[in-house]
Amino acid sequence: MDWGIGGLGFFKLLRQAAPGLGCVYLSDAGAPPYGTLTSAALTRRVRQAVAWFSARGVSELVVACNAASSVLARVPSHERESAHGIPRILGVIEPTVHALLRGPRSSIGIFGGRRTVRSLAYRTPLLRAGFCVAQRIAQPLSAFVEAGRISGPEVERVVARILRPIAACQLLVPACTHYVALMPLFERVAPRARWVDPAALTLAALLEPSGRERKRPPAEDEFWTTGSPAAFQRGAALAFELDIPAVRKLRALPEG
Repeated sequence: MDWGIGGLGFFKLLRQAAPGLGCVYLSDAGAPPYGTLTSAALTRRVRQAVAWFSARGVSELVVACNAASSVLARVPSHERESAHGIPRILGVIEPTVHALLRGPRSSIGIFGGRRTVRSLAYRTPLLRAGFCVAQRIAQPLSAFVEAGRISGPEVERVVARILRPIAACQLLVPACTHYVALMPLFERVAPRARWVDPAALTLAALLEPSGRERKRPPAEDEFWTTGSPAAFQRGAALAFELDIPAVRKLRALPEG
């Protein structure tokens, strides 16, 4: 699940790693952007989405949104699982932080949406472990990607403004799954940095326990949105080069 099309970067990685694993994708673009919601409202929305996935019988759920993951991290996993019947629910922040903590101490630049940055979900554990951490709010970038705008003078100016203050960091973390679509621009602004992809680290954490358990008959993928199916398809094609033939409209999420 994601608020919009950002989780499609994760979907592409999943499709490469586990081509026969059926995926149900939910874009909740019919709700206000998750970064604008209060913590209580966002938590309620995530619970509603989890209830919807549970009713569809999914065995694993990836919350491919940093803003939603910052709320999910406050709820113990055993409570999430027992309450909704989904054996495993995984956000994108926790696997990324764990991977970074296993690496050498270095300077890390983190840029993402306002809620993600202000939650300190990345910064606090990394600072405690001895990393030097700099953060930047990059709020306009996800809107560019959602609209399929991944190049052009205005996008390039905004990317440069956001990244230049942290471009000297040894590691850079794009703390929004939308941002992978802008990676060529990022690398141009910060050519010497090493990049950390939260989607790739989350996929590794998801598949690590037991790949054998996922050997099952191939299943078809499903794409749903509470927003505009046409906008979803257009953004997927422009930002992620994905041809999504059918996107179903979800009128409302159940009460969680």
